[in-house]
Amino acid sequence: MVYHNGHEYTVERPLDLAARIRKPAAARTQAGSPLARSATEKLAARDAKPLSGVINGDNRAVRRDNTAYPWSTVVYSGCSATMIGPSTLLTAAHCVHNGTDWLSLPLFSPGVDCDDPQPYPFGQFGTYTVTIPAAYVNRNGGDSRFDYAVVEFSGAGSFPGRTAGWKGIWVAPDEIVTGNTLSIYGHPSDKKQPQIWGADGTGSVSGDFIETKIDAWYGESGSGIYTYDTDGWPYVIGVLLGGLGTIGNDADPNFGRRITQDVFSFVVEYSAL
Repeated sequence: MVYHNGHEYTVERPLDLAARIRKPAAARTQAGSPLARSATEKLAARDAKPLSGVINGDNRAVRRDNTAYPWSTVVYSGCSATMIGPSTLLTAAHCVHNGTDWLSLPLFSPGVDCDDPQPYPFGQFGTYTVTIPAAYVNRNGGDSRFDYAVVEFSGAGSFPGRTAGWKGIWVAPDEIVTGNTLSIYGHPSDKKQPQIWGADGTGSVSGDFIETKIDAWYGESGSGIYTYDTDGWPYVIGVLLGGLGTIGNDADPNFGRRITQDVFSFVVEYSAL
């Protein structure tokens, strides 16, 4: 168990693939405490540069109903992250490690809004384990193919998702990535922070990555790229990493690491899911 300003460790990607497990809808919230679903919830059936961009105008919107699901699952840490279990969140590795050394490890806070009387309604969590693939560490800014991190709170007896809720995680097939509406919501530094902003749009598959022209900015790195399955629940299918072009370039997309089977297995291996 470590503290947010303490020493951490790197582990290798597991060799064995864990079984594909998806939580049933009834298991997403604490028994007896169903979460209110937001009225604004949308139920719609590399040499990559560490930049994110607003493309062809800013379409992001603020989500002030931050304590309602699914916005309550969006986590602030200076970067962004997503609760994917009662005690587990998913973010980008570069939010905690620069490819050479560990960064100052942050506090994680779900459902935050600086304009609320209680800005941190579900609390702030600074005791956890964080695991990244050893292959991410390349002494050159990190390898984007392995730019994902699992944060687990259960060893400290903390379960933020029991009150904030969580999204599922899904190895989505190509037709879901390309055919469904995708959403990215996080904490962009060009907006008043901490506060949840984001947008919806479409995506395409590019190997291990999802490319999209959904607007994003610094601070949204680590956000879950998510979509809805036919069961009516949101699933994280990727982790936002940055942009493929320079700032102001309206031609090149933003991108995220797709949840492939190896990423899914890593998350299961190093979490309480």
